[in-house]
Amino acid sequence: MILQIKHRAELFFINTDPVLEYSTALPPHVIPVGGLHIDDAKPLFHPWNETIEAATKGNIIVSLGNLANPAGMKPKQARSMLKALSRLSDYHIYWSVGPKLRLSDINEKDVPKHISLMAYVPQNDLLAQKRTRLLITNGGISSILEALTHGVPIVGIPLFGANKHNLNKVVHKGFGVLVEKHQLTEETLFSAIKEILNNPWYEKRAKSIKKLWQHSKRTRLADAIRWIEYVAGKHASKLSKSMVPNRSLVHLTNIDVFGISVLLLIFPLFFSYTAFLVIHFKRLQCGKK
Repeated sequence: MILQIKHRAELFFINTDPVLEYSTALPPHVIPVGGLHIDDAKPLFHPWNETIEAATKGNIIVSLGNLANPAGMKPKQARSMLKALSRLSDYHIYWSVGPKLRLSDINEKDVPKHISLMAYVPQNDLLAQKRTRLLITNGGISSILEALTHGVPIVGIPLFGANKHNLNKVVHKGFGVLVEKHQLTEETLFSAIKEILNNPWYEKRAKSIKKLWQHSKRTRLADAIRWIEYVAGKHASKLSKSMVPNRSLVHLTNIDVFGISVLLLIFPLFFSYTAFLVIHFKRLQCGKK
């Protein structure tokens, strides 16, 4: 049922943007609308405004996604993250840890004052603050697009699914670094964070991409509305649809062409080997006589 709906769809809206993606060609009925979920940033009042201004060097956001519950992290990983973040006392850190407001095997007393464990973090609004220096994320596409919107560099810790693919694009574009989950220690995380904070290249790159992103984002909603009206009207976009869904696996993968090519290579070798065996056998027979 789902495949039938997918094959019959006239339009596909995808939550990404060419500014972030590798160079690729999309069919005309696949429309990038990345960032439509991002609202205008709202002002932050008590207690947010007080902690934001109190930080000596700025603010850091730690959010590993709605599906990643830091309270369920392995104790070793949670301790490594806490130790690394504890060394950044000149920054105020907002760490979204879920409704339980705790970390695995860590006493609340061990959390320093410059780290705020939050059930919820208004991520987009915090990213819009001029004093926000860094986003630590698992690599969800929505978080990456929000960081792009506000020109904030990223330290990525991919946890599952498309996280690593998304973060590889961030690294490729030059506004973030990646720490593998299985390599997550106090030192690897702290080193990645300091690389971003101490190297102005990442912030400059993030601000540069922000300008490109904002220019393209202005047209996204208009593009989506225009295409919806086009399809909903008397014009059908069938001519612009890819023929891929209607083709078999054989056609899509060119298995038939590959198979014939392999056979053309194998047959001469097979006949040559057979001829060699026949000649060799006859020589053996002649030798016996």
